[in-house]
Amino acid sequence: MHMKERIRQKSAKMSEVQKKLAACVLDAFDEVAFMTASQLGKFAGVSEASVVRFVRLLGFKRYQDFRADLSYTLMDRLSTTERSKEIGTLNPKGFYDSILEKELKALVSVREDFNGKELDELGTLLASAPAVYVCSARSSFTIGYYLSFYLSWFLPRVRSLERGNAYEELEMAPQDSVVVGISFPRYTKWTIDMLRFAHQRKLIIAVLTCDLGSPLAEYATHTLTIPYRLVSFIDSLVVPLSVVNCLILSTFRATGLEGQRRLEKLEAVWKAQDVYIK
Repeated sequence: MHMKERIRQKSAKMSEVQKKLAACVLDAFDEVAFMTASQLGKFAGVSEASVVRFVRLLGFKRYQDFRADLSYTLMDRLSTTERSKEIGTLNPKGFYDSILEKELKALVSVREDFNGKELDELGTLLASAPAVYVCSARSSFTIGYYLSFYLSWFLPRVRSLERGNAYEELEMAPQDSVVVGISFPRYTKWTIDMLRFAHQRKLIIAVLTCDLGSPLAEYATHTLTIPYRLVSFIDSLVVPLSVVNCLILSTFRATGLEGQRRLEKLEAVWKAQDVYIK
């Protein structure tokens, strides 16, 4: 159900404070989608407790679910052309400041809601898997390549899936292999198709996506939700890459001394082959 419809249906039951919050949500939809409960309370001039009660009135168990619903609706409804029009709404005098401010707000938001336990569990899973296959496409391919590039430094078998032979790779994957699917709105069909196939093969599936309502989550054994926003028609990767950095380091930590030994061997290879300029 669209957020506007939720608010309309519950409006008769709202207190004056909740009506004030509803107006803020409707008037600043794209900003509220990336605020914490505390930030929304300050923005609307009400308490954080009032925000929590408002969210529950709308049918959400947690504030994170409310914000994810806002974010999903905002991003999924806009075409690339429609997104590009946002550039015209930015203050010409503070054009770059406006862009950077949005990125900073998104980073602050993810830090406040950060769940280190989920990252620890996923890092341990990747470190112990016989093989890791990373599945991503289009703008999310950048994230997937980055993840697979660094994991391959200290894990013995990491593959970045390609369209040409992805089915063959997954068909031959060892039992208990982990497939990491990465996609954000607008979701790519190929990534979802690959996860569906991996699910049929009974492989372990971990996904990095914006919320539990993502179509990727349907096939996931583990879901790492990452708050995500657009900068006009550009899919901003600042927050996803920051979380992926944490995941890489979590996985490395879980490998213990074996991971350290593999890095030392690689360092010797790089030195012998003059990979880097001295």
